[in-house]
Amino acid sequence: MIQLRKKIISEQDNLSTLLYNRRKSMGLNIDKIASELGVHPKYLAMLENGNYGKFPSKPYDHQIVRKYSNYLDLNFQKVWNLYKVEKRIFNELAEEKKKNTEVKEMRGSKKLLSFINVPRIILNTSFAVLVLVIVGYFSWSVYNSVQPPYLELLTPDDNLITKEHQIKVTGRTESGIKITINGQAVVNDDSGFFQKEIELHEGINMIKVTAAKKHEYENTIYRQIMVVEDNIGLLEN
Repeated sequence: MIQLRKKIISEQDNLSTLLYNRRKSMGLNIDKIASELGVHPKYLAMLENGNYGKFPSKPYDHQIVRKYSNYLDLNFQKVWNLYKVEKRIFNELAEEKKKNTEVKEMRGSKKLLSFINVPRIILNTSFAVLVLVIVGYFSWSVYNSVQPPYLELLTPDDNLITKEHQIKVTGRTESGIKITINGQAVVNDDSGFFQKEIELHEGINMIKVTAAKKHEYENTIYRQIMVVEDNIGLLEN
């Protein structure tokens, strides 16, 4: 049954192919679409790649699929039905792969134990640790010079569902770092803490927080917030 489903999900007429070909035929850019829809571009890319491993669950998936299918002028119900079938198959294949990996790891561990030579392993390990310390020091020096600024969002949570039309965005960064929220500059204090009230509209809202420092190194975090008037029927297909 799983092998049959692998064939079904890999056939030409699947959701990822349908969405990708439709977007390309219209000459549209996925980042531009995501910006206009207020959806994270990685979620649209997941739909086009057929990768549902970290795709949002209900009710976000329903809203994102609906927005994207309507934007591409596709029949939403057909797209939604394809999505539900392919996501179920994807989850089953992922579970099967996980079980196979666990079995291989157990067999590998047993083989490794049968060939262990304790004195030689201790000597080799000590030498390897010394090499790693030296390499690690120089790697850290180079990495630190080009590392984007530290950025942590304290609120709000990603994929939050709320009835409020205003929300407070708070976070931490390094002192002296330039912070922007949806393109607007925000002042952070001496400790790097920042906050800003954001107006929300009904439906999906995308919040983009960017920390930037010299040499144009940036760190960006996205948050999706859904504003609803009533929770009734929100989880229905």
